[in-house]
Order: sequence, then C-alpha cells, then structure tokens
Amino acid sequence: MVVVWECKAPGYKEITYEHKSVIYPHAIVYDFEAYLDEAKIYSATKDLTFENVHVPISVSVGDTLNQQPTHLCERDSKVLIEKFMKGNAESSLSVEGSHKNSIPASGR
Repeated sequence: MVVVWECKAPGYKEITYEHKSVIYPHAIVYDFEAYLDEAKIYSATKDLTFENVHVPISVSVGDTLNQQPTHLCERDSKVLIEKFMKGNAESSLSVEGSHKNSIPASGR
C-alpha cells in the first residue's frame, strides 16, 4: 500500500542535472542475422514458455577506423558470440588508442 508518493513526501528534493552533450569521434556498429529454431522449446518459468528461439548464425561489424567491415559466420552460436566479443574488444582498443593519440597530454 502506498501511503505517500515519494515526490509528495516532506523533504523531497527534485533531482537536478546538467544537460550535457558529448560527441564521440568513433563508433562500432554491428548487425546479427539469425534463424528461428522452432525445435528449441523451453520454459523460463511455470507461466512462461518460449516455443522457438532466435539462433544467431552471422554478424557483420564495422567501425569508423576501418574501411572494411568484418563478417563472421559460425554454425555454433556460442563460438560466434565469442568471436564477436573478442573482435569488439580488439576494435575498442584500436578506437581507444586512436582517441588517446588525438588528445594532447595536457587535455587528458
């Protein structure tokens, strides 16, 4: 039972924040392709059953530092996700290194 809404409670102070826009010089984008596997049925809870699953089979990844996108295709979705995450970690290090090199030491 709600006795008093938080915003109407004595001593409530509205949260204030400074609106700030940050422009990031680089981006990493990706797109997965998947198939619908109707044979993989499972119950998440006694009241919720999933009757099919989207299974990823390929992913394309691009970033603002490389001219060519990366395409990964794997039958095993776990292997695909592992390769995707490893590639993202490597790309993020490239972006981070590029970004650090573009900022003078005094601005860091």
